[in-house]
Amino acid sequence: MKIALSTSGMTNGDLDLSAFEKLGEVKYFGEISREEIIAIASYCDVLLVNKVIVDGALLDACPKLKYVGTFATGYNVVDTEECRKRGITVCNVPDYSTRLSVPFFKGFMPDLGIFYLVFACIVLIGSSNAVNLTDGLDGLAILPAVICAGVYMVFLYVAGHAQFAQYLQFPFVPGVGEVVVFCGALMGAGLGFLWYNAQPAQVFMGDVGSLSLGGAIGFMAVLCKQELTLVLVGGLFVIETLSVILQVAYFRYTGGKRLFLMAPLHHHFEKKGLP
Repeated sequence: MKIALSTSGMTNGDLDLSAFEKLGEVKYFGEISREEIIAIASYCDVLLVNKVIVDGALLDACPKLKYVGTFATGYNVVDTEECRKRGITVCNVPDYSTRLSVPFFKGFMPDLGIFYLVFACIVLIGSSNAVNLTDGLDGLAILPAVICAGVYMVFLYVAGHAQFAQYLQFPFVPGVGEVVVFCGALMGAGLGFLWYNAQPAQVFMGDVGSLSLGGAIGFMAVLCKQELTLVLVGGLFVIETLSVILQVAYFRYTGGKRLFLMAPLHHHFEKKGLP
């Protein structure tokens, strides 16, 4: 059996692909022209690709082809109708995992199933609003956001690296390492903003900035399957949010009494005369 395998956008040398060589003769190819891809695939029985367009023109040049596999959760790059006409099987990798990674309990990963979607939405909405509530003093929200971006930059890199993820017992998420660039950009922009946002602030974040920053942090947590660590990484955001929840709940339960002088918590300390 002859196999053509695309390594483009899939591995940086951190994956062992030698298992495919036990199945037959393997031809590896990376970032090459479409004409070269067709020339390689034309003699193959199996085509394993990532980000390679498999359409009628390519299939016409591959009379022996019996199987097309994509190293991704979708297969929109493959013309499934043309493959069906030719009796070619098309498969992709399993969907995004719905298991929940629990910090300090590597062997305990409950499968939330369809409820993972609800959980992910709660993480995104909660983190977005938590940063928004924290943004009330000069420099209070942006520095913890930069720290969160730095921590998740490491998490994302590890989660996207097969060997590091296996060694550190992280959930492996192929391709997620590319988000490291976004985390670095967010850190740099945040530190630049902090220069002008430190007391006395010359520039203010506002709802647009705080809500989007919180959403980005929550999304990074979901991407690398470290949602629960956000409670530790963004501890300040959690405390500020809890202070608001407790204040409202206590106010309603007691009929008008307040647990804090003012919420969120940083305003309570302001009322106490603390800087």
